[in-house]
Amino acid sequence: MEQPPSRAQILSDIQREWTLFEKTLSRLSEAQALASGVTGQWSVKDILVHIIAWEKVLLDRLEGVLSGEPLKYPPIMNNDDVELFNKNTFLENRERSLSDVRHEFRSVYQELLAVLEALDEAALTRPVPWDWASEDLRLWHIIIANTCDHYQEHRLEIEKFFHQS
Repeated sequence: MEQPPSRAQILSDIQREWTLFEKTLSRLSEAQALASGVTGQWSVKDILVHIIAWEKVLLDRLEGVLSGEPLKYPPIMNNDDVELFNKNTFLENRERSLSDVRHEFRSVYQELLAVLEALDEAALTRPVPWDWASEDLRLWHIIIANTCDHYQEHRLEIEKFFHQS
């Protein structure tokens, strides 16, 4: 099994990428944040909704792995499941205000950070049995994928669209 990074390293990476993402967001006007086409038809607001949704899935998976509670979100077994989840998230949230989305974006991040800061180091290697079942998926994989890697991916898309750096 691949060796996971330490909890401290994961938290450091998350906070670094979050800060860079927030810096990029702070340079955008409201009109820019609402302009479609940043990635596909999505606006920056839609990207924030997307990140929120995946952080909620992550919180759900953390609770499921750590406490054995039933999942609130269905398993994600393949790319079709990812696309369907993303599409439904977009459709369900497209009428929300930017201020509401920004508020939830920061709130869910704080909730996630608190859970991760309290996470036992040994828990990082626990399996995530519901998603991508053909792979050796561990908690640390989905933590990184749905936080620091996700922030970086979308920050770079936003910067490219608005030609920032």
